[in-house]
Amino acid sequence: MRDHVRTRIDQLPILPELRALLLHMVQHDDMLQADHIGPVITTVQMLLGADDDVTPFIVAWRLMYAAISRLDELQDNDPISDGAVAGLEPGLRYNLVLTYYALAASMLDDLDPQRIPYQRIHRLRRVWSDSMLRMAGGQQRDLLGAIHADTTPLVAYQELAQAKTGATFALAFGGLAILCADDTDLIQRITRVGEIYGTLLQYSDDLLDQHAPNQTLTLPHALVQTYGAAVQQPHTYQAIVSLITRAYLDRVRELIQPLPAQLTSGLLDLVTTVFAPQTESRLR
Repeated sequence: MRDHVRTRIDQLPILPELRALLLHMVQHDDMLQADHIGPVITTVQMLLGADDDVTPFIVAWRLMYAAISRLDELQDNDPISDGAVAGLEPGLRYNLVLTYYALAASMLDDLDPQRIPYQRIHRLRRVWSDSMLRMAGGQQRDLLGAIHADTTPLVAYQELAQAKTGATFALAFGGLAILCADDTDLIQRITRVGEIYGTLLQYSDDLLDQHAPNQTLTLPHALVQTYGAAVQQPHTYQAIVSLITRAYLDRVRELIQPLPAQLTSGLLDLVTTVFAPQTESRLR
């Protein structure tokens, strides 16, 4: 990721103090994503048979994901993981996140219409914009921590998870499908699998961080509000989480059933291993 971004930054009239920080941030976040985020999207690329022509989108998406992670740190008052940024004033940190979003979107300009049909690039840009707005809605609900009177806690939480992390990975999976094919049914199926992947990832993160002090609306909280304190008993709690997860995996199997065998197997492996290794064998 870092080499592509450096090339892009070198083409832009960015003042040196911002340029230096951006290059540092990209290197820092590239290393953070090396074990999980990078391999996920490159696995989808491989499953779809996409060549290097889609690299600008992958770089754009990874930058956007890094921006989301940095924004979460700021909004949740978490310790800033990047030491070079931690000592800056809040206004400067927010400006860097805003710049990151802009830089991510600018990477899409490197998609070559001579190698990827223009209509696919145009469609991707529309989906990118729509996804950013959907993610912003999920983040807004997360920060508000409020539930509408006519919405149950679990429904409100599901909508949040789908709009936030679900939409993030729907864009990753679906964006690659858009660049590789014109088959609307295939694109929709891949996009929906990506949304489920992201939703389950949000669930997994909530379970790992259920004792964190700065929570708002999370899966553990939604379960307690819906079923009462008894749900916190380990056996009951795990049974409910397993039921929810299995329902999503069953939906994934329905979505991928018409797709080529190698693609179905690879996508199912990706979604199943969100909770690995603790639950991988049980959820299969």
